[in-house]
Amino acid sequence: MKQLENDIVCKYCLGCNRLGIEDFNGIKRCNGFVPAYSDWQERYYKALKEEK
Repeated sequence: MKQLENDIVCKYCLGCNRLGIEDFNGIKRCNGFVPAYSDWQERYYKALKEEK
């Protein structure tokens, strides 16, 4: 699996099995999002700020 970029919510999700697909690039907006962390939004926005 490729490393997911910080702007992809899949990095913080437990919602589907597509992460096992080698060519999966991730999704920025997903209706089936299942948070993997209780503070996923904080982690997501912090990672985006650090990336800039």
